[in-house]
Amino acid sequence: GADESLAGYNVFKHLSLLEKAHRHPRDARVRAELKTFVATMGLHGGILPIRAYSDYDRIQSLFGCYPYAMARALKLKRAVKHILARDFVREMSGVDAIEDIAAGLGRGALAGIGPVAGHQYYAFKTDLACYILACLGDRAEMAHSLEGRVPFLDHKLVEFSCQLPVDLKLRDNVGKYVLRQAMKHRVPAAVNVRKRPFMAPSAETLGLDHGSEHLGRYFERTVIERVGIFDPLALSVLRHSMKVFPGGSYVHSLAETLLTIVASVHALHDLFCERFDDSVRRFDTSPRHRQPVEVS
Repeated sequence: GADESLAGYNVFKHLSLLEKAHRHPRDARVRAELKTFVATMGLHGGILPIRAYSDYDRIQSLFGCYPYAMARALKLKRAVKHILARDFVREMSGVDAIEDIAAGLGRGALAGIGPVAGHQYYAFKTDLACYILACLGDRAEMAHSLEGRVPFLDHKLVEFSCQLPVDLKLRDNVGKYVLRQAMKHRVPAAVNVRKRPFMAPSAETLGLDHGSEHLGRYFERTVIERVGIFDPLALSVLRHSMKVFPGGSYVHSLAETLLTIVASVHALHDLFCERFDDSVRRFDTSPRHRQPVEVS
């Protein structure tokens, strides 16, 4: 919770620089600062390799400011469209996920609070609640009979953090500024290292580029056609291309992302659409759930 409430993620730094560049498009110093930041972060810095917003006016009008997640969504949308099945694209032609998210938050809900605070609000309502606390926190912990503690999400601390001015959270490209100042005499300097986001295993590790015992079935042509979301030929080309793309390059990283999306969607379809009853029975009869767990 500290990164969300105190602007600790690299995306907040990138967002601040993007806003500055958008306000001062002719300022060479601002453009150079943004270019250096993007180059320094690299592919594994948790940011997009972009130096300008996409579709700024529309996103601004929908949300009231530009949440960083919308830049991600637009960039991924441009890549994903190349692997979608034609019938699926036609069926979903009237759906706009960005419009739906804006409607869910309340159109213009982020107006007047600034880009950094706006993205914080967006993160609290979406990523933190629906992903981080669910998949990486409470749900994963409780599935293994663990109870986690998240002190930075104490409601009094969050309320206090939300009232702080932005420059006490993000100052001179340093996130969680006020926390660092409060703890600088209590925490050894050795722990003050550059933040590195956790990255999932690569496509090669998972076997997504050529097939694996567990995940290869999600790329079988019969499965792809039965689910009907992705184009079999496009996926075949993408998987074979993984051997050509240089490791560590942006195109290689993007291909990994797309293959992981495909495997995830097909796994969810298998668990919750095609074999839901079997999955429930397997969960209910698992020995781990039949026997109580004692912790001394």
